Amino acid sequence: MSKLIKTDPIVARNFYLEIPKYKATVILQSVNSLTVEMQVTSSTQVGQKGIADHAKTVGVSAGLTPEVEMTRMAPQKASEDKIWQWMNRIRNTGFQTRTADRQDMKLHLYDSLNKNIIGQFTLWSAWPFKIVTDGLDSASSEAMKEVITFCCERISRDI
Repeated sequence: MSKLIKTDPIVARNFYLEIPKYKATVILQSVNSLTVEMQVTSSTQVGQKGIADHAKTVGVSAGLTPEVEMTRMAPQKASEDKIWQWMNRIRNTGFQTRTADRQDMKLHLYDSLNKNIIGQFTLWSAWPFKIVTDGLDSASSEAMKEVITFCCERISRDI
């Protein structure tokens, strides 16, 4: 047994999206771009001997607004689906206040037995702005999928 590796790696196989306000748990097939980054700004000054001195620091905003794509099987009835209802409400009426229809969502990662949470991300003030449905093919036997793109104000890794 290796003395360097103390725990099992996270196997990204069992994961679910929880949207508490809508009491919705979404079973996902994949998640792309859980990117946590900061804006970097740089400056250059030339010293007395003509040597350039470069400095980098955190920019105007400490974080950039990420977008996250999540793939799931398409629901049977979009009209009864919480995410479709949420998306259509925003598309039809816009935001009525700064916090309206923005939700903190949690992405839970479970162990291989699907019993214990081994990882968790929070998407702060998220909302869906794009849903792309798979292309349709009469020769395919695969379930139809949707890729939902959420934007959020930041992402944190909690566990």
